[in-house]
Amino acid sequence: MITETAAKREGTNKGALAGKVAIVTGASRGIGAAIARLLASEGSGVVVNYASNAQRAEAVAEQIQADGRSGGVLTVQADISDEGQTRDLVEKTVEHFGRLDILVNNAGITRDRTFRKMTPAEWLEVVDTNLNGV
Repeated sequence: MITETAAKREGTNKGALAGKVAIVTGASRGIGAAIARLLASEGSGVVVNYASNAQRAEAVAEQIQADGRSGGVLTVQADISDEGQTRDLVEKTVEHFGRLDILVNNAGITRDRTFRKMTPAEWLEVVDTNLNGV
């Protein structure tokens, strides 16, 4: 979904981050969604990145759009543990907004087990997302 707010179209955006563009990884819920909304409220264009739940990401984008203060909003699905998808995320951002100024590496996963109980695949998932994804 590609949406732009009325504030951007009408040139009424005067927030501290007006004209800036931010990607927030893991922005479909929790802290990531709150960060995306805050950046947007200051006038930044925001890319709401999500790994799997498009519905939640679209809901965050709709909240940002309804606020009317952002420089636009774009939702992009990308698993940040995958280098190719991460490159596509940045390319789509620059293609849509023409620039990228702010990156919030918020995405992260957990596997609620002690290290001894984790499988090697679970360990690699956590490392790939939480460390290599950054």
